[in-house]
Amino acid sequence: MTKLTSPPRSGDVAERTRREVSRRRFLQGALMMGGAAAIDPVFLRRSAFAGPPLGVRDRIFVLIELSGGNDGLNTLIPASDSAYYTRRGTAPNAITSGPNGEIGIPAGLTLPVGEGFGLHPNLSYLKSRFDIGDVAIVRGVGHPSKDHSHFSCMARIMSGNNSETYTTGLFGRWLDGLGMDGFAGVNVGDTSVPLILQGTQADTTGLPSYGGLFGASTQQYETLAYDSLLNLGNDDVGKGVWSNEIADTFQAAVREARRVNPIYSPNVSGNNYLARNLTFAARLVNLDIGARVITVSQGGFDTHSGQLDDHAALMKNLDDGIKALFQNTSPTFRSRLVVMTYSEFGRRVERSNSAGTDHGTSSVMFVVGDHVRGGFASDAPSLTALDTRGDMFVTTDVRSVFATVLDDWLDADHAQILGATYPKLSLFEANSGAGNPDPLLPNVAFQPLQPVRILDTRSGIGLGRIFLLGPGQTIDLPVAGQGNVPATGAGSASMNVTVTGCDAPSYLTIWATGDPRPNASNLNMTTGQTVPNLVVSKLGVGGKVSIFNAAGNTNVIVDILGWFPVDNSYTSLVPARVLDTRVGVGAPLGKLGPKGIVSLTVRSRGGVPDRSDIDAVAMNVTVTEPDTQSYITVWPSGEGQPNASNLNMASNQTVPNLVITKVGSDGKVNLFNANGSTHVIADVLGWFPTGSGFHSLVPSRILDTRAGNGAPTAKVGPSGLVELQVSGRGGVPANASSAVMNVTATEPDATSYITVWPAGQGRPDASSLNTVPGLTVANLVIAKLGTGGKVDLYNAFGTVHLLADVVGWFD
Repeated sequence: MTKLTSPPRSGDVAERTRREVSRRRFLQGALMMGGAAAIDPVFLRRSAFAGPPLGVRDRIFVLIELSGGNDGLNTLIPASDSAYYTRRGTAPNAITSGPNGEIGIPAGLTLPVGEGFGLHPNLSYLKSRFDIGDVAIVRGVGHPSKDHSHFSCMARIMSGNNSETYTTGLFGRWLDGLGMDGFAGVNVGDTSVPLILQGTQADTTGLPSYGGLFGASTQQYETLAYDSLLNLGNDDVGKGVWSNEIADTFQAAVREARRVNPIYSPNVSGNNYLARNLTFAARLVNLDIGARVITVSQGGFDTHSGQLDDHAALMKNLDDGIKALFQNTSPTFRSRLVVMTYSEFGRRVERSNSAGTDHGTSSVMFVVGDHVRGGFASDAPSLTALDTRGDMFVTTDVRSVFATVLDDWLDADHAQILGATYPKLSLFEANSGAGNPDPLLPNVAFQPLQPVRILDTRSGIGLGRIFLLGPGQTIDLPVAGQGNVPATGAGSASMNVTVTGCDAPSYLTIWATGDPRPNASNLNMTTGQTVPNLVVSKLGVGGKVSIFNAAGNTNVIVDILGWFPVDNSYTSLVPARVLDTRVGVGAPLGKLGPKGIVSLTVRSRGGVPDRSDIDAVAMNVTVTEPDTQSYITVWPSGEGQPNASNLNMASNQTVPNLVITKVGSDGKVNLFNANGSTHVIADVLGWFPTGSGFHSLVPSRILDTRAGNGAPTAKVGPSGLVELQVSGRGGVPANASSAVMNVTATEPDATSYITVWPAGQGRPDASSLNTVPGLTVANLVIAKLGTGGKVDLYNAFGTVHLLADVVGWFD
């Protein structure tokens, strides 16, 4: 790779050295360097290791550096321009120069793209993408300085500003502005980080081409050492705060190395170094750990002599590499990815005496992606009106290209990043930028997220203060813009809400801020209880939800799990009571007895319209005053009763749980009580029409550790992990993005909690349900599916049996 440089100042050296002694070095295997790096307070930010998944509006940009100065005229051949052949002659083919050093590629061999131009014959994949409108070609592009030095010209371009000192790069400054760390900026193929990714705050990463990450080895003699480092971070090591931070740093680095290491398997065969690195780039994107800008480099473009053969091979590598990038990127992210090529300069029009070309000025750039506006994005330079040196005049400032990418693809302000305003090109489809609505917003009903804690009254997370929510008090919690929920575009959110430390029997009600508080409850608790429940709530004024506590004092915790777009096919309602056996709403007055079934009409009630295409409803179902241990099952009318449960209760317990259930063709759902007698209450929260992107299922059990279904027949122990295959089971297909499951913990022997999250991602600081000894508890979970269509379930303390019933899935 071409490395920056103009002569650095001593301060620049110190700053760059400080950044080099960082997480990326540690990840690449230098144990002693990692220890030294831990002294850096920036390095000690454990959040820098975290790779949050992409938000639904986040775009991905892959930048390919063609190092050495790519010959634009033999990349995009002006096949109808006689001046091209006059100055270069006509070679017999694209890989063999003529007897007098001719290097002009015959017009008949080029791949026509219009206006008398043709692509190099080895760019067949780019040609196929151009033909369907996915490739923008920028002609006559270069830096107006006419700098012919590889090093200083590349530094000018990478820095993106008008300064003659190059200490930061344009994408490094963009990452600084977002406050992004971890894997947001990655250079694939080299352990160093190029100037274009270097900022003053963001911690970017260099990943090698062949693995070898510190902590990822499976050799026993190494894993013993790595496991020791992992254990160091679990407790206070007793040597003071710095020792604890170093221990946590080692632990985080080993975990991240193991998280990233799967991109190196299976091995990428062949000799195309660029295709190898772009395949790794695709796999990195698929890991969904926050990669936003990825850089790769291909050298060899300084073709002073014998150009045709070398350049043909380079064009083949470039074409195969871009093809590998798109083919290996998951469909989930492919339409959100744009790749662009650039080089420090182009070549002279006149061929050299050695069948090559010397350093020139203007060249050509390609911008490729599903939402690129295809065609020519700029004018071609003249091959006859040249400057005194024999160079073509630049028709497009390279900074205009980067300005367009920053503004129209990455939703930035290019003037702030580049320090000046530049004319923009038409490179992308209308409304394709990150801050705009369709066409890029996926047409699905739900955007699943890695769970993120957005409120914890015990620690001040969310509202910036530690407090107990008192009797009759209401707080307004910002949700939009928090925990990877976008600031605009979200209409409703899925949250796991937990109360703990309550000092009186009470209940919480959660609703859209600005609306009147409804007559409904989302979770119920008694003194000293820790109770979670999944909540799907419409977002109100300012993107907030209101949380009301009826009595006593309690701590409240909220973990965001995902969100529903505005004007999408899930309709969130003000919660409305549609069933209450205590007063005869929705069913006869009186408790539901043993083996009793309520046939509940939900269509045309509580805001659910009277439409035949109502596919499913979301309801909060609560039992109260049960006289024995039992469970409730909810399923669509007209279907057989499934072997599943939606909530479990003990004698005299009040228990709520969110239920998303398919609706029968008659607009009804059934509720079954197994044992004893209990009152049942249901509040409808929203509904899904057929074709919404949510696919409701008759509940199906896919995990039961009591019976060896989905996991070995054994309790899950302390710090125990179950990796559960979800896709391909219970009616969930391989292309599902997330699944809706009722997760139940039974026979726990300790106070503990269960966390559910997508496999292949770091365990979040969140809980899905909480347990106490001897009590069976359940909670609905909307879980993003991770690697291989799996989720992980973690038990913190003691032993417990786990069950999971899948009730639906999202596209």
